[in-house]
Amino acid sequence: MEAERILERVDGAPITERDVRRGLRLNIIAGALGNVWVATALGIPFTMLLQALNASGVIIGLATTVQQVAMIVQIPAALLADRFKSRKNLWAWSVIPHRLLWFIPAVLPLMFADNPKFVAQALVVVVAVSSVLAQGGTACWFSWMTDLVPPNSAGRFWGKRQSLVMLVYLAATWATGYVLDVFPAPGKPGGSYRGFAIVFAIGALLGTLDILVHLGVPEPKPQPSRHELSLWQRITAPWQIRDFRWLSLAMGVWTFGVGMVGSFAVIYLRRDFGVSYLQLSATTIVASIGVILAGVQSGYIIDRLGARTYSILLFLITPLLGAVWFFIRNEPLDFRLPWVGDFVLPQPVVIICLANLAGGALYSSLGLCQLRLLGVVAPQEGRTMAMAVHWTIIGLTGALGPLLGGAVMDWFTQHPVDYTLPTGTPLSFFHILVVLQVLLAWVFCVPMIRRLSIRKGDIPVGEAFPRLWLGNPMRAVRHVYSIYSMSAAVSTDRRADAVRDLGEGRAAIAVSDLIEKLDDASYEVREEAATALGRVGTKEAIVGLIVKLESPECDIAPQIARALRYAKSPLAVDALLRLLAERDRETVCEAARSLGFQRNAQAAEPLLKLLATTPDDKIFAATGDALARLGERAALPILHRHLRSTGNRILKKSIWLNIADLLGKRGEFYQIIAREESARGSEAERLLREIRERVNDKELVRQLERAYEKSNLKLAIDLIAQLAGHTNPSPETAQFITELHDHWDTCELTDALLGIYVLHASR
Repeated sequence: MEAERILERVDGAPITERDVRRGLRLNIIAGALGNVWVATALGIPFTMLLQALNASGVIIGLATTVQQVAMIVQIPAALLADRFKSRKNLWAWSVIPHRLLWFIPAVLPLMFADNPKFVAQALVVVVAVSSVLAQGGTACWFSWMTDLVPPNSAGRFWGKRQSLVMLVYLAATWATGYVLDVFPAPGKPGGSYRGFAIVFAIGALLGTLDILVHLGVPEPKPQPSRHELSLWQRITAPWQIRDFRWLSLAMGVWTFGVGMVGSFAVIYLRRDFGVSYLQLSATTIVASIGVILAGVQSGYIIDRLGARTYSILLFLITPLLGAVWFFIRNEPLDFRLPWVGDFVLPQPVVIICLANLAGGALYSSLGLCQLRLLGVVAPQEGRTMAMAVHWTIIGLTGALGPLLGGAVMDWFTQHPVDYTLPTGTPLSFFHILVVLQVLLAWVFCVPMIRRLSIRKGDIPVGEAFPRLWLGNPMRAVRHVYSIYSMSAAVSTDRRADAVRDLGEGRAAIAVSDLIEKLDDASYEVREEAATALGRVGTKEAIVGLIVKLESPECDIAPQIARALRYAKSPLAVDALLRLLAERDRETVCEAARSLGFQRNAQAAEPLLKLLATTPDDKIFAATGDALARLGERAALPILHRHLRSTGNRILKKSIWLNIADLLGKRGEFYQIIAREESARGSEAERLLREIRERVNDKELVRQLERAYEKSNLKLAIDLIAQLAGHTNPSPETAQFITELHDHWDTCELTDALLGIYVLHASR
């Protein structure tokens, strides 16, 4: 349980749950500030600055590569961290200078505007030094946060954090695009580097403030490393863990592919399609919206499906979004919106924005899966070193991606290919990169992640798709809202509505939370949770209902029995059969009816016994209905006797339907009665007309029709018995006709209609 976690600070003082909650809130606030820096240093502005400086593809790729290569610094930094009492202090001393260095891109282009080649090369050096300092603290930060964040809700926390900080990233991206359009780059009328100066100065300032706010987050005392091990053993120890090794390699290959493609998307759009800075920002903003929308939901999915399973699905699906690049063309699209009017957007911007909405959600979800898996596979002892090794592997592997992408871009620039794709799009270097990314994900990443051990909470990949299916997009959004409303501090009615919505949508992913609601303080919520689990109907849902049913504190047995009505499972049958011995009338009725819906022959004998012995008319009706659904004709003699002896009008109607369902087609006689009530004689006439076509004695049928029309019950039943000899009925039908004839004085006109129906049905 989360409450049982015992954390203490570096100085030995306890870290309370209140401290943890406050620390996580500060983490999110700091992350929001840091995302302003991310939007500039790692976003569109830096790439656009290099392009404005006329940097080559290799230089642009190198700017990303040095960031990846710098990850190797994490290993010596982790060794150094073992000598420090506080990871947080080492992290701060390393990362504050890293952020301050980003004031240099704000001033260097202004100082050396006449030497753009030098500035581009110098900026790569700045990025390299900054990245080395940043990576010096990365492992410390991840180790620190992994120890602080409660494990069972880690997915949801990181998802919530991602959504909230991305709101700031979205605003910062839009603002940077706006500033860069207001202050055009050199090469355009009135162009200068002032826009870049403003953007990078603000990013560096808020990025530094991020670190200062972070210092208020409590740091749990780390698990000490085994200093008796040699330096090499401490570095290689995490690599000896099979799951750690496969996760690191898979994410390294993925980072290689993402860096290969992602570093050049904006270059391709800007160079080949003339997309403006603000429009480029729009593509990033839309991706950020996808991240925001997916953050909370993805965290929940990770906690419910397992990060391993979700990662496999994401590796299969996410690269396919690159297919949209094969359909973009250099043409405008006209739009008209109410209250806005007419406007024109480049077709590539519209297409990429649509793709980035999904891309932001999927790519960010994969990042959350990585964080969750890393927290699981990294050993607690020497965790800082494990984090360093993991990110170093990713950095060294991913570093080659941007270089390869830049080399491909430069080759296409020097050797133009005059080929148009079937979609009408000219073949570009970028299309080659997109195809390579798909192949890397499918051929390498998926098999590697599949090699990870299956842990508690991980469901089979084949079960993941039905759990993730939430219907149309609007329903999916509503279900996510319901999932969180169900666990939030809301009114009883609101929580019950949320539970009901998830049941109606058969949201299998919410099963674990619905099971928890079987113990909710509100009786209404408990009832709705049972119903919802029955509608979802997965094995997990059925087991949850049965476990609750067998609890001595269960007070919703009838509702659970009703919920199990559509659960086609032997587990449900066994549980329902046990309920037949309960004293509670409602529970027995619901159990009997649900057994009928199960269509399991195992239930026939216990239900027949109950039908023959129960003195309760309601239980008799429910059991008779169940046996009729099972098609159990052995119940007919018992039903015949009760039909003649009961004075309960409602029970008599139920028995008519039960007999009709057993001797005819299920549900057909119910419709006949309904039509007969609205137009008396119409159904009897139709049935007899069809019988007349099958028998030789046509006059006998006409006499029966007249007797029924005049409500001459004794004559009608006599004629039904005579007609049975001409239709060759089944033994069960013949027995019913005999019972009908022998007890005509207890019959009603509906009995005669039933007799006509069973003769008609006996073919």
